[in-house]
Amino acid sequence: MTRRAWLMLAWGILILTIIDGTNFFGIPPYSVNEICQSDNKTDCEKESFNGPVLSVLTKSFDFIDGIVRRHEPFLIVLSSVAIAIFTGTLWRATTGLQALAVKQAEDMKESLRVANIAAEAAKESADTARKEFFSAHRPRLIVRQISRLEDKNMYGIQYFIYNVGDSPAKIVSVSESVWLPTQTENLRAIPPYGPSIPVGKTLKSGQWMGRLHVPPPDMQGQLGFLLGYGRARNQVVTLNSLDDNSGVLLLGFIEYEDQVGTTRNTAFLRQFDSKTGRFNPINHPDYEYQD
Repeated sequence: MTRRAWLMLAWGILILTIIDGTNFFGIPPYSVNEICQSDNKTDCEKESFNGPVLSVLTKSFDFIDGIVRRHEPFLIVLSSVAIAIFTGTLWRATTGLQALAVKQAEDMKESLRVANIAAEAAKESADTARKEFFSAHRPRLIVRQISRLEDKNMYGIQYFIYNVGDSPAKIVSVSESVWLPTQTENLRAIPPYGPSIPVGKTLKSGQWMGRLHVPPPDMQGQLGFLLGYGRARNQVVTLNSLDDNSGVLLLGFIEYEDQVGTTRNTAFLRQFDSKTGRFNPINHPDYEYQD
């Protein structure tokens, strides 16, 4: 029971005690000997046997029992009022707890929302920092060591792709072709790359991979001739706007990705020098570049 209910019950008992004209914790204003003078002998013997203290307690319990019996309806009403007060207090407390629980649930939702926002911001910050790092330490692919090959009257051109950057590069595809221009042709506005060939190989920093390009059979005879197999060097075809010592061009386009998924490209254009047997780069912004 609540404190208020106990106080109501205590006040009710006190009022009943006052109405009865005696103190609730008091004892009848007469001694055991005086009671024995008015009662029968058997009661006096019981009182003598029990002693004065037990006799007083017995009389007090009888006195209280008499009060309860005389005012039983009032005590029932008083107890009902106390129970009603307790029930009301309990209802108020339960309602308050319910409101508090709703408030805590709302606060929890708000905390979760703020936590999600903070997590997203942290993730975006980490992604930005990661992209900035790989942008500053990006991979870089270059083409080196281009050479001509002959095998059983088949001619091809071999080259190597090196990763000279600071992070891995995933080669997505490679387009390459050999161009044998006539004497009247210049570099085209759109490079005549060959079909795109999927690769899917990752090169770490410092690693390399080799590729061999073999032109179709209908080009083999002319390519072997221009590469100097079975002919004199002074028979080389010339090309306008290029060096006048060869008409064999190897051009290619490499598409690759860094570790954050950024697509990058490397293009190359090399001209065969019959005097040195090497392929030299042609510095043209549409043909030879690294993004």
